Amino acid sequence: MYFMFFSVFQLNFQRWFFQFVRHLGIYPSKFFLHFIKPDRNSNWPERYISFIDTLKNAFEAELHETREDMVASAKKIFEANGNDVGDAVRINLNYGGRLSYLENDWVKPVLLRHLDEIMNGKLSSEDRNLASLLIELSEREQVDLKNVCEKDPLNISFDVINWKKNKFMEPLHNLKMSEKLLKFSTDKSQNLSLKELNLLELSAPLDKQELYASFEPDTLKAIS
Repeated sequence: MYFMFFSVFQLNFQRWFFQFVRHLGIYPSKFFLHFIKPDRNSNWPERYISFIDTLKNAFEAELHETREDMVASAKKIFEANGNDVGDAVRINLNYGGRLSYLENDWVKPVLLRHLDEIMNGKLSSEDRNLASLLIELSEREQVDLKNVCEKDPLNISFDVINWKKNKFMEPLHNLKMSEKLLKFSTDKSQNLSLKELNLLELSAPLDKQELYASFEPDTLKAIS
């Protein structure tokens, strides 16, 4: 459960969507529980289930029944790293970065399906369409660190900019406006983060999961 709170409120994973459903009366903890523990009798995207299982295994690998088991595990890691302690385990950061940037192909349908099931027939088509639009907004905000490119603008009829400035305190429906085109660009701080990325890549090429996990949470927020 903490993993989801960290991903959403520290790494900004789908922050627009989760702030919106909060105003629909869904507590974050309830939605997170559905997300982490889906009904296995239902037909979910394979990559979603694979991600959940891999995350579960990663957390369970850190659990030890006795002190002796913990010492033996630490010794094994120490010896495998050439008598070095190795890198610190950062499960929340590693998998949070992966969820935010590398799993986009299944995130939208999965979130909307969980929303449908939690609302149990009480979700209006307008709210569902808005939830879908907010998921797309988060996707457009993201920067592919290995392939930085211009994002298409997004038509939206709600003042999401002021909604964010006011810390999502009121329902988004209160901020209805005439439809406008929302454009996406990078500022100086974001460009600096991308320069840091380039230096990192020059020193040691990384695969995508390592790449996003190599940034601390505040940096991830700056480039999202």
